[in-house]
Amino acid sequence: MLLLLCFLGLFLLSCTQKKQMVFLSDRHGLSFDVVVHAELALQGYSTLVLFDRHNDVSSYDAEVTSFNWVGRLVESGFIKKVYWIPAYSLDDLSKRANQKYLKKNLENLEPGRAARIFDAFYICGFEELKKLNLGKVIVTFDFDVLCKAEKPAVFISGAVSWIETQDCQLLTLAFSAAYQDEPSAAWKNLEAFVRCYGKNADWRINCGYFAEKPESNEENESWNLWKKKPEVFSRFDAGFYSGAYFWLNAPRSVQSELIKKGILPYTENDTTTAEILKIWKNESYRAFYEKYAGKLPEYKEIAVNALKDSLNGGIFPPVYSNYDLSVQNSVGVAVRFRTLTNDRGCFALYCGVDDIEGAIRHCAFEAARDPRYPHIEKAELDKLYVNISIFSDWQKMNGALDFVPGFDSLIMDNPNASTEDLKRTLLQASLATERAYSAQDFLRRLCRKAKIDAIAWQTESQNLEFYKAPTITYTSKIHE
Repeated sequence: MLLLLCFLGLFLLSCTQKKQMVFLSDRHGLSFDVVVHAELALQGYSTLVLFDRHNDVSSYDAEVTSFNWVGRLVESGFIKKVYWIPAYSLDDLSKRANQKYLKKNLENLEPGRAARIFDAFYICGFEELKKLNLGKVIVTFDFDVLCKAEKPAVFISGAVSWIETQDCQLLTLAFSAAYQDEPSAAWKNLEAFVRCYGKNADWRINCGYFAEKPESNEENESWNLWKKKPEVFSRFDAGFYSGAYFWLNAPRSVQSELIKKGILPYTENDTTTAEILKIWKNESYRAFYEKYAGKLPEYKEIAVNALKDSLNGGIFPPVYSNYDLSVQNSVGVAVRFRTLTNDRGCFALYCGVDDIEGAIRHCAFEAARDPRYPHIEKAELDKLYVNISIFSDWQKMNGALDFVPGFDSLIMDNPNASTEDLKRTLLQASLATERAYSAQDFLRRLCRKAKIDAIAWQTESQNLEFYKAPTITYTSKIHE
């Protein structure tokens, strides 16, 4: 009820000021509550214009999700008419195919309910939509509609121009990362839309949560396809992660365009989104990122060459580093080798590195013979991936949960460790995104690595100290 009142207040304020709201999320189903709240605050906006490859209706009586949210809006009476635009243009054959697709999604629903939803839909291409006079509308745009478009830029420009001329107090945008065909193209489409959209609006975003689970079998299959491409899935500039990890790793150019719009969390109590936006706007981190991110592909090649040299008997001298975590304005590095499913070796220099290239060579050499794993062999190089991490300054944490998973790497100091080598334990930020860890999962994994109870981080009597460092990470296949 509190959330509803909060959002109603936002919409009533927007209405009073005649200012449109633009709501951005990854999953389209999050638009459901936003549309409901809009309908409660606005009168006469019962027509939905749906730009989407999917019709988002289903016979499956589950909670509201991205695959059924539009049908639920119709059944609940909030939406009376849906103009569904699955493509820029549709011929009669394509219209019939989409009608058949709509009927198929409703075939297991009770006939009266199915008819109510089916009759609410009008299917057309964007070219036809432009000729219609719709009056008051709510518009929702799913970026998967651009995946099969011949000219996405033309579609974006036309859609933006059309939306800006409509009597539309609410526009919702869904990225739908799981259903995109190519990451860099999808990010560019979002960036182009945001940059092109010139109407004065109140921009809001819901980043979701860390470690979200797939909401359907179809989404699960899509995420599994992405996970088989870690060189795309884990790379900082093109990472496709579920929930908050996805937005945390948005390209800097996309972040900048949204910041220009004055983007805010969709509600005041959405602390996850607030933390991500804070990271986007962190000038210190931006400077750190811009200094090193462009060199990551070069660092990757240095690590790979060092690995190959080590397999041929080469030896790399250690480089200077400082293990005093209080030292500021320094960097640390880590090199990790892995297959799709298993780690094969890792070594890190926490901080105080002056010679980054030398440090990467040394870390790659040590990772190749990490005693925790069988030594890497030449025959497996085609199956290996390399992960490079660059650590910024370490900061002492105000409690074990004072960090952002996927952004901060953690160090845990345990003065009561059973052996000297277990007194300090590092866990790199990239593990959180690769394995969809929540903050709690990440801490449990850190404790297990330190060979203490997985929930020891919750107990003050353990005298554990935690440090965090913003981290740039890069993953690539050794042989691309």
